[in-house]
Amino acid sequence: MVYLESYQFLKELVSYDDEKAKEILEKFETPIQYKKIYAIAGIAGHASPTTTFSSYIHLTDIQLGLRLWHTDFKLTAKHSDILNIPRRHKSKIETAP
Repeated sequence: MVYLESYQFLKELVSYDDEKAKEILEKFETPIQYKKIYAIAGIAGHASPTTTFSSYIHLTDIQLGLRLWHTDFKLTAKHSDILNIPRRHKSKIETAP
């Protein structure tokens, strides 16, 4: 399940074809988190993950933004009041299925 989510996310983030995206993910997929981090550092040509994170940590906001953009929070009119959503946007929430 995680592999399929990662695959879809990679395809949305970059323009690799199906075969290349699958090949990239197969190098990263492991239940051991630190191995993924070292694999990313190696592909970036860095000696350690510390260099990778100090150089590329700004990309996490792009990843987060893409995830949030594609998330349906299923807000209700009650939520819009709690979140102080402006009136001009409340109609979108109230008419959503």
